[in-house]
Amino acid sequence: MCKFNLLVDDLFVVKCLDGEHKSISLPAVYELLWRDEISSFDGLRPHQWQSWHCFLVQCGALALLRRDSDLIPESEEGWREVLRGLTSDFPNDEPWCLYVEDAEKPAFMQVPVPDGCMPAYKSVVSTPDDLDMLVTAKNHDVKQHCAQRPTVDHWIYSLVSLQTMEGFLGSGNYGASRMNGGFSNRCFMGLAPAGGVGAHLIRDIKVLLANYDDVANSYKPTYGGGNCGAGLVWLLPWDGTGPLPTQSLHPYYIDVCRRVRVIGNNADALLVKTAGSKKERIDAKALNGNTGDPWAPLVHEKDGFKSITITSAGFDYRMVCRLLFGWESGYQASLMSEPYQAEKDTQIVFCALVRGQGKTEGLRQRRIPMTLAVARVMGRKSESTLGKTAAGRVKTVSDIQKHLRRCIALQSAGAPGLDDGKLDFNAAGDGDRERAQVFSEAYDQYIDSIFFDELWKVVGLSGKEFDEIEQQWKQKITRKAEIFLDQSAGCMPRRGYLHRGTRAKVKNFFLAFARKNAWLIEPANRVEEVK
Repeated sequence: MCKFNLLVDDLFVVKCLDGEHKSISLPAVYELLWRDEISSFDGLRPHQWQSWHCFLVQCGALALLRRDSDLIPESEEGWREVLRGLTSDFPNDEPWCLYVEDAEKPAFMQVPVPDGCMPAYKSVVSTPDDLDMLVTAKNHDVKQHCAQRPTVDHWIYSLVSLQTMEGFLGSGNYGASRMNGGFSNRCFMGLAPAGGVGAHLIRDIKVLLANYDDVANSYKPTYGGGNCGAGLVWLLPWDGTGPLPTQSLHPYYIDVCRRVRVIGNNADALLVKTAGSKKERIDAKALNGNTGDPWAPLVHEKDGFKSITITSAGFDYRMVCRLLFGWESGYQASLMSEPYQAEKDTQIVFCALVRGQGKTEGLRQRRIPMTLAVARVMGRKSESTLGKTAAGRVKTVSDIQKHLRRCIALQSAGAPGLDDGKLDFNAAGDGDRERAQVFSEAYDQYIDSIFFDELWKVVGLSGKEFDEIEQQWKQKITRKAEIFLDQSAGCMPRRGYLHRGTRAKVKNFFLAFARKNAWLIEPANRVEEVK
């Protein structure tokens, strides 16, 4: 017996652009996405967006490549046909059913159990949020065991999230293969066209179809089977031993990292049993996450390219510049971040769920608007003008920030002087430097909020026009640093009758150093408003 068939049953609740909520099947999801009529998926949690988007894109691309067609279906029935083509060996749609009674057959995102032997499946999970990849052991921020009345689509999203994004959680609980190690994360980097979630998804499917030959050739040593390799890994039996070699997989394969089976067929009381494994499902450890994931940016280290691991700092302007322009340590942008055909206004999307050892350190997301002109000049070549400009601006910000910290620390210390009348830079103590760090971080947040809007202004410029924009940028961020310096004075300890003199000495030093480094061209004694 099979129940909850994604291809036939209306298991997904979506909100359409007109505000109407609909319950639809997976093929109907693709149909509405093709028409870009879906506003959101009701049961999808924020951290699950990345895994669900990637799953839909990879699944759609695999189905069309198996059909040997780049013509994307426009109807629900057309999508049902191409998706069934991926599982033609299962006429009863077992791989698309959430519950399959016969454990020797695959179920959705659930590997077949050899000989149907279930004793190894001992742990029972009663809610989809407990099955999901989030580590919530502390029971704060995101609560444990809160999905007490889940719908079927909650289980589907949690299964996809677990199987394609989970990391290492102790012996027998190995992580997904498309990341650099069990404590890493799967970084998402890609352009999104104007429109909604459907426009983004269809665009990414087209990119996978258009670039398949290049990806297959680039990763030929990794995926020997090419288009004949396994794409849906959950179709293959697994007893917890003997990992799959990557040579048996399709370059766009959909990962499965855990042994799970849904038990019971009551939609109001589904349960999942899980089992450990002695080995990873896919033998990809040596690849260090360089699996051809189309959304994953890479970094070149001494032993080759590796996928990026995003830290708790997330996607600040420094990290984004590395990913976009590759000007530091051999960074390489993802396939999905390259412009495709006649795209117009777009945005670059970054996403990663940051994990630590036995913990979750936060969901990091960022969307940066840009025009097609900007997208076209971005790329993997470090010698690009825009990349060099970005690197220069990051260096300038770092220098100004360092100068700002020094001045605030001196101001906090009372601006002590040496015998020759110069400021004593070694007089600031730990407390002074800690006060300075607070304002330095606030200044950095301001830079982060304006960095890319200001950077895009130089696209297409050269000569005198370019130099003028560059000087305006330096002037703007220096004046803002001056404002932070003035604001910090009101938070500093008063050093007796020397307080006003302290401010004056530090301010004069700040401005003199700024003019010496050409951050300010014209001398000015009054702080101008910086918006």
